[in-house]
Amino acid sequence: MKICHLKLDHFRRFGSFEIDFHEQLTVLVARNGAGKTSILDALSIALGPFLTRLPNVSGKNPKDSDFQVYPDQSKPPFMRIQCHSFNKILWDRTEKRDQTKQPHAAITPDMEFFI
Repeated sequence: MKICHLKLDHFRRFGSFEIDFHEQLTVLVARNGAGKTSILDALSIALGPFLTRLPNVSGKNPKDSDFQVYPDQSKPPFMRIQCHSFNKILWDRTEKRDQTKQPHAAITPDMEFFI
């Protein structure tokens, strides 16, 4: 499966971030701490549910440390990783910070992504 688009909301250092990938090769170049590894980790987490279907393979799941941290040290109510493949498969991994109603109410469908 080839990923053509990745969108992150409240994932690590990214409040909102989108990137398109070339079908053959994409090279990430940036200074240290700019988020290159975060992009690769987000892809790994996004593909986690698919990998768990393979024998003897466990997928990667989001951790509490993957939530963005605001300057006041608080965290957003949710984080979202959305992917779109070149063969038109779309999926979304949304992780709520806790099970109260506040995170649930803050999560809205991102219809623009799925068009």
